[in-house]
Amino acid sequence: LINLFLKRFPLKIDNAESAFQAYELLKENEYDLILMDIQMPVIDGLEATRHIRNHEDSEKKNYIIACTAHAFIEDIEKSLEAGCNAHIAKPIKKEKMIQLIESFSIPITKQQ
Repeated sequence: LINLFLKRFPLKIDNAESAFQAYELLKENEYDLILMDIQMPVIDGLEATRHIRNHEDSEKKNYIIACTAHAFIEDIEKSLEAGCNAHIAKPIKKEKMIQLIESFSIPITKQQ
């Protein structure tokens, strides 16, 4: 769904099917933003975020947005404590997602 929201924008988007695949992509590429699904098999998004934070370059921190169906205050706090910069609850609204991305000074402009 998020890919559909963002397909009209000039963005390079990689998708990882697991935390392990995400780790490999991070070794090979630089990203402006990581949208982290919190409910993943084997390693959940909170643990994946902790791993990323423990292994990333201290000068180039990734922005990480937790994407989850859990929207209680406790869930938001867990995301932030794990190292996420923000938390967005599903169902995700396109406008809210774009505003959140732009709040990290990541410009999104429509392709002409």
